[in-house]
Order: sequence, then structure tokens, then C-alpha cells
Amino acid sequence: MSGPSPWSVKGIALQERELVKQAARRAGVPIGAWLTQRIREAAQNGGRQTERAPFAEAPEQDVSAGRFGFGPGQWRQAEQAIQAGHLAPQGGPALTPWRTGLVDNQRPNYHEAPPPPAVTASRAAAPSVDPRRLNDLEQRVTELRARDGELTALRKKLAMTVGLDTKIADLAERLDALAQRIEALDTRLEARSSAMDSRVETLTDSLRALEERPVGDGSDTDSGPTTAPIERAVMRLSERLQRVEEITLPSANSGGGFFSRLFRRR
Repeated sequence: MSGPSPWSVKGIALQERELVKQAARRAGVPIGAWLTQRIREAAQNGGRQTERAPFAEAPEQDVSAGRFGFGPGQWRQAEQAIQAGHLAPQGGPALTPWRTGLVDNQRPNYHEAPPPPAVTASRAAAPSVDPRRLNDLEQRVTELRARDGELTALRKKLAMTVGLDTKIADLAERLDALAQRIEALDTRLEARSSAMDSRVETLTDSLRALEERPVGDGSDTDSGPTTAPIERAVMRLSERLQRVEEITLPSANSGGGFFSRLFRRR
């Protein structure tokens, strides 16, 4: 089997090569040894189907080992098996009995993915929960809800406070304007009061001068000038000042009239 041979692996289908490799791996022997054993069995049995039990129960070997690859001598052994009529090339006649058994044994395991795991209807049991931890979580949720209610109330109070601040600012502006008006009115009243005080003092001095003038002994028929017009003018002026005070200064009623305050200052 070591001599030169014109046989080539091109005559063997890729699927058939893989079947041979898998059978050799199951047997735990190199491909050349496996092919040699198959050729001998085919020669001894005259083309009848052989038993593969000794090789089928052999332990499975490492797939990545280099000794399971095809070499020139191993392909030469396969060529001689084809020439002997025990292995048909691609496109040739029907398979021999031993090759048919090989295909039948290997087809279920040829690059078939494992079936997906069956989906069971039963679900995994829920993990156990500590009752104390559950109670703690419920208490925290209750506290958060209470705090949420408090925050809602605070938001409402804050909105009311903002509204009150706006109203207070408006009232403050109005009070400032009113204070300015009152101050201007006080200034005007003070000026008028000063002018009236000057006139009253002038009239008072004139009245006193008239009162201090000597009166005749009664023998003269002419009694001299009288002060009645001046007194009447002073009384009218006093009444007018009192009415002005009642209108502009309501607190003046409690302290008497203008002349009472005037003479009290004196």
C-alpha cells in the first residue's frame, strides 16, 4: 500500500469524508488504521456487512488532534478499497453493504445541533421574601406617601404666600403714595396755619391797643371810636378757622378751638 497511486481525494464527496472522520474518532484510532481495518473486514467477509460494535463503543477522542487528519498513505488505502469494489467514488454505483452501514450509523450524528431544551410549563419557584423586610418596605412606602401629602400642602401654602407677598407689595406701594400725599397736605396746612397765626396775632395786638386806650369821664357826648367792628371781624375769622380745623384736622375738636391752642402755646 505504500507505492505510488494515481487515486485522488477528488473522487470522494465531502460528506463521505466527514463520515469517515467521525467513525474514526468514535473508534479512537487514526483514519488510516480505521480504513485498513474496514478494508480487511471487507476482504474477509466478501463484501458482506460487518459488525461495528467493537468500534462503536470505543471512547470518543479529541477532535482537534492532528492524528485524525487524512494523509497521503491513508488516502492511498482508501483508493485501494475503491479499486477492490468496497467503496464507490462520488457519482459511482450504489454503496456497498459496509458503507451503507457506515452511513446509516453516522447520519444521525452528522453535524446535527442538539435539540433545544423543552420548555416546561412550570415556572421557577419565587424566591422567599423576608416578612420583616416586606413590612419595612411597606412602612417606607407609607411614609413616602405621607411626605408626598405634606409636600402637596406645602406647595399650596407656598402659592398662597406668594400671592400674599404680591398683595403686600401692592399695599405698600399704595401706602407710600398715600403717605406722600399726606405729607404734602401737612406742608400746605402748615403754611396756611402760619399765615393765619400771623394775621390773628396782628388783630390781637390791635385789640389790646384799643383796650388800653383811656376812656372819657362820661361828660362828653362823643364816646370816641368803637371796637365793635373789629370784634365782629375777629369772631368771624375765629369761626372760619374753627370750621377749617374741623374739616382738615379732625383731632382739633378734642383740644379746643384755634384760639385755645394759640393761647395755650403762649
